[in-house]
Amino acid sequence: MHIQSGIKLLAEVSEQETRKRDGGTLLRSSQSFIPLADLEIYFNRLDMQAAGLVGTRPMELSKHGEASLPGFCASIPPAFTTLEEAGNSLDYHWNHCLQLLTDADKLHEGFKQRGEYLDILTSWKFALDAFVSSTVLDRRGTQLYRVLRLCQMFYYISIHASPDKTDFPETNFDPYYEQHKQIVVWAQEFLRCHAHHCHNGVLEPYFCLGMNLIAPLYSVAHHCRDPLVRREAVQLLKTTPRQEGVWDSILTGNVAESLIEMEERGLPQVTSRYDIPESARVRGVKLEFDTEGKVCEVKFARMADITKSTEPGPGWIWSDGKGETAPRQWFDAVAAF
Repeated sequence: MHIQSGIKLLAEVSEQETRKRDGGTLLRSSQSFIPLADLEIYFNRLDMQAAGLVGTRPMELSKHGEASLPGFCASIPPAFTTLEEAGNSLDYHWNHCLQLLTDADKLHEGFKQRGEYLDILTSWKFALDAFVSSTVLDRRGTQLYRVLRLCQMFYYISIHASPDKTDFPETNFDPYYEQHKQIVVWAQEFLRCHAHHCHNGVLEPYFCLGMNLIAPLYSVAHHCRDPLVRREAVQLLKTTPRQEGVWDSILTGNVAESLIEMEERGLPQVTSRYDIPESARVRGVKLEFDTEGKVCEVKFARMADITKSTEPGPGWIWSDGKGETAPRQWFDAVAAF
């Protein structure tokens, strides 16, 4: 709700600026505490987080590219000049890519666009590598580099594993075992070098606005069915409390742990990613918030056995936006967090 309110205010300010150029009146303080360009990027990051968390549509912030912070624009240079510029560039392009991945109508028509975004991520990595090869990174720079590469890898897998239809098999993620493992390694290295503060022997949560570790680690726990790698991701989420924008690492780790338990329930001993059949794999997560009760109910979805019934019933419908439905089974897994 707060994010949507901020987006609306930014849109109104943008509209008023247009009116001012056309002779209208701009109703905005001349003594802003923070530049509008900075606010746009902050809300861009928060909206991307909300899109991954609850499926809201990300906003489009390309209309002020000329006034934005360095890198928050469509063009990618041969080499970035700072790691902050690289981060802004990655946020800008991932925001636009999320609009494709979260829109079912575009998903059917966007195969060419996904190829273009993969090319963008490749160009982005070349620009980052060119900067790093000519720069000696200090401790802070090394940490930021790890986060950027970790997020780029997460975005790459997300785009590459989703074909031009909504109900792609979860086994599409199996070939990315090495990439998932690398995400965990980078996260471990980052957290090992990160300064942690304790109060009475308890780790204090770390807070930041950007999406750094939580969403990529949750994706590993969800989509990498290797029992060791996904549990390492869960352990990092639950033992190093972090609040990254709207994502909470402890709560996310609890959801991931329940997801794994559901997938492996009733199966023989799981020793590799190939031991979990498609029918047992969780395909989607639905969050239902009770703001008054301050609880969140979490439901997981798996493909229903279409040999049993092809008629969708209560809790069995997952629309692809084209008027078609694919039978899925929803399960109550976590009553409240």
